[in-house]
Amino acid sequence: CYMGRGRRAYRFLNIYLRPENTVEDRKWNKEQMRMANVIKSQQIIELQNRRFGLCCNSHAAQDNFIDYCTEIYKTYMAKGQKTCATLQKYAIERLVSYRGKDVRFSPIDKEYIAGFIEHLDNESYIWDKHCTGNRSRGISYEYKTALFARVMTSLNKAERDGLIPRNPGKDIDRRQKPRSRPKSRCYLTLDEVRKIIDTPYSPNNDIKRAFLFCCFCGLRYSDVRNLRWRNLKTAPDGKIQIEIKMQKTGHDLYLPLSANALTWLPPHESRSPDSLIFCHLPVQVSNADC
Repeated sequence: CYMGRGRRAYRFLNIYLRPENTVEDRKWNKEQMRMANVIKSQQIIELQNRRFGLCCNSHAAQDNFIDYCTEIYKTYMAKGQKTCATLQKYAIERLVSYRGKDVRFSPIDKEYIAGFIEHLDNESYIWDKHCTGNRSRGISYEYKTALFARVMTSLNKAERDGLIPRNPGKDIDRRQKPRSRPKSRCYLTLDEVRKIIDTPYSPNNDIKRAFLFCCFCGLRYSDVRNLRWRNLKTAPDGKIQIEIKMQKTGHDLYLPLSANALTWLPPHESRSPDSLIFCHLPVQVSNADC
């Protein structure tokens, strides 16, 4: 059948005709042709519905969208893509708080997506639970954009899987969609790094040591926090390198360490290979006593 845009698809029905030698053969062939024409008619209807944006699969239209998003979350976890999994999990929580858990594909339309965007715009949270008074504020533009992107990704996948004829989020005006605000990148100059090195640091933790190690090797804090001594390997050229799977992307990384980076590694005598390199980092670095 013709799928549009120069594409054709072939579907084999496994329906066969017999030589019409008997009355039974003629009855058989008549029934097989009837079945083939029914399937043909259904296929034509589905193609037309898909073309005009109508629901083309009545059974799929009743599938639960929240359950579908949860399966995507499980796939991210199985692949080790923890950042995508975390954002998917929080996007699901927002979808549930917006319309509940019993959300089918059939009522998801442009108005549903627009309402979800408004729901994100109006959401607030308590950012300081230890202070009295009103300490609530809205979620950031960046976070809002990331959550909306997870929902759009789920709907795009549903479209590819044939569960919906078209992602209704594509019909939302671009100006209405959450977008991150442009911002300038901040970075430390070499003189500022030297000043940090020369500044005394009294707390008994690994914050300064881990921060400067990040500066000299370029690793994210999430990767340095989980770095273990067994991740340090000796390369064929005799240099020390890090061999890890990055937490954000799930990609393998082989990173040679410079002399400056090695300087900020803590002593490791009598330390287990499975022990953390920076084992004295607080849960929240921003709340550490400095």
